[in-house]
Amino acid sequence: MTTTKAQTQVKPQTAQAQIHIQARGKTKLSLGELSLCAYGLRDVEEMHRHAPDTFWISPAEQRANLQPGQTVRLVFHQGWICPVDERMWVRIVRRDAEGYVGRLANEPHFITALKLGDVVRFTMNNVVKIYSAEDIAIAVREGALTRFVRAEAHGQCT
Repeated sequence: MTTTKAQTQVKPQTAQAQIHIQARGKTKLSLGELSLCAYGLRDVEEMHRHAPDTFWISPAEQRANLQPGQTVRLVFHQGWICPVDERMWVRIVRRDAEGYVGRLANEPHFITALKLGDVVRFTMNNVVKIYSAEDIAIAVREGALTRFVRAEAHGQCT
């Protein structure tokens, strides 16, 4: 069998990367430039074990029994070179065998892989705090949840 010149010449592609990332969430990958915008969720139980006096989480029993309609706070993580964490609210839509499914209930400031209303899968190990209706009312009065309230008014969190 004869090979042609076109078959034997291979151009090196050193500027390109081929990476497969298995992560909880969305992944954006561009060939030619390494543009990784995947996000993940922090294991808050691990964070609490490292700093129990300063990093508080809701009790495990409550985090294990969440119901649709409840609002929880999760710690999202993005980036490997310049990592950033951001705490955001998620409204629970349903439970399944793997954990919980919810919708992002506020506009991210730093996590570029997400936007208001995106579907988020998580487990009880990702839940920092469970927000009651009273907690949300207090936060609204203090101005901390204006984006959340705006999203609720537009039906983007259900």
